[in-house]
Amino acid sequence: MLPSEQAETFKWVFEQWMLAMDNVPPDNIMTDQDGAIASAISKVFLLTVHRCCFWHVKRKCREKIPRLMNNDQFKEAFYACINNSETPEEFERLWNDILLLFNVADNKHLQNMWKSRQTWAPAYFMENFFPFTTTIGRSEGLNSYFKKLVHPADSVWTFVRQYELCQETMLDHEDNVGFQDETTSAPLWGRYNIEKQALAYYTRPVFVKFQKMVTAPTGYMLNSLEATEGAEMMFELVSSFNPTARVYRVKVILEDERYSCSCHYFERNGILCSHIIRSMVHLNVQVIHDRYMLERWSEAATISLVGRSAPIDFGLPSTNTLRYNSLCRKLTWLASDACFSDETYKMLSDVADNIAPVIAAARRNKAQQDATMQQQEEEALHHQEEEKWKQEQTEKQQQEMQHDETQRQN
Repeated sequence: MLPSEQAETFKWVFEQWMLAMDNVPPDNIMTDQDGAIASAISKVFLLTVHRCCFWHVKRKCREKIPRLMNNDQFKEAFYACINNSETPEEFERLWNDILLLFNVADNKHLQNMWKSRQTWAPAYFMENFFPFTTTIGRSEGLNSYFKKLVHPADSVWTFVRQYELCQETMLDHEDNVGFQDETTSAPLWGRYNIEKQALAYYTRPVFVKFQKMVTAPTGYMLNSLEATEGAEMMFELVSSFNPTARVYRVKVILEDERYSCSCHYFERNGILCSHIIRSMVHLNVQVIHDRYMLERWSEAATISLVGRSAPIDFGLPSTNTLRYNSLCRKLTWLASDACFSDETYKMLSDVADNIAPVIAAARRNKAQQDATMQQQEEEALHHQEEEKWKQEQTEKQQQEMQHDETQRQN
């Protein structure tokens, strides 16, 4: 829908986004390596962390340095450097080691990657919230899906109809997932109270990710280290089946229920890592503090709850289709909540039965009002036409009288 993909066009898009979001910029944003987008972001989102999609970085590597990427030893060292580095210092050290080991310090593409490393290398974003992704694959997948429904030659009307179809399909999918979450329960892996807490709190997909963090600690040995300060505890986690694997460190302040890990998994994804969970089990922690249970991953966040802050008022829907879609979504949630007991079912059913004749009466009144208004408009139009005809006749008579007077004078 954009007329061009120039920096000024993207700048206008981001400025409109800021207006829609009450001038609150995003904390983090991920895009491809498009220079125009990067320029617009730097001008509009001044405090936003901008990260480039790693999938596009890898694709350029396959295009620019195919010989190196077909070398298994180089590719293994290359991706290990990128994916396994926890700090910028570690990444830079390993990168330079690769350049020396494979004698590729003069490679132009690798030099360009080094110059732009702070925009794409994961080590520079370990403490930034980019949950469960290093690519814009989800956005690209949505674009691909939408392109199946809309084509460049389509009219604007067709575009809007297909967009509504796409939106309704996604909402139906969300409704199905929500119904599954409400009517079934995921199995627990163990008997930890923190796992039960997560099951009751998280959506099903997020709980599955959390459960993987619960099972992973069985592969770690935990060693206590000397604390640097009185209230702190330090733990070192070592792989029990791979002695050469990375060692992780967890810092715990038990009084404040604060945990931090060298992997920064929570900062990136918003759920606790397996290393912190292993430490919590060791310390017999029974409840996860609220600060580590992000509301955005909760089941409650998917439902519009009474008592929350008022949503933005965009006004009444302007067409029958939009009004119908809006009411369907509201009433679907009511039906899903009311179907679990006879009392709530009867309550909602009675409300529907009572309001049906009220709506029917309102619809009849609206039809009568529309008919009356139409009749008044027709009468007003007829009156205008009569007045216009009378005026035309008067002007015609005046012209004829003037013509007769002129002839008499001649």
